[in-house]
Amino acid sequence: MPHFQEEALILYNCWNVASAQAIEKAGARALATSSFAIARAWGFDDGEQLPFQQNLWFLEQIRRNTTLPLTIDIEAAYSGPLETLAANVAQFLNLGVQGINFEDRKQDTLCVLPNKAKESILFVI
Repeated sequence: MPHFQEEALILYNCWNVASAQAIEKAGARALATSSFAIARAWGFDDGEQLPFQQNLWFLEQIRRNTTLPLTIDIEAAYSGPLETLAANVAQFLNLGVQGINFEDRKQDTLCVLPNKAKESILFVI
């Protein structure tokens, strides 16, 4: 069972293809992304300021250029209506990632997303 291993799985954050490849070359077993680091790499602030399509494209480049399992930080999935949330999560999953770090609140309002949002994500998965 993957959750009961003797050795902890350490996730190293990458912020571009070069950092992902360097982490892989150093012997890591998995990668993660940081929404803050990726946004800053493009000159944007964190909090979904990096446009959705640009973030999706950038994460795809990381996915394509490493063989390691990848979990991505998608903040609140650039979501508003639940339909948008489900569609966006589906697009992120279609990248072939192994995990998603999802914040269940919107950065600008600090409000907690309703349980329906979480149910919508589970439906997509």
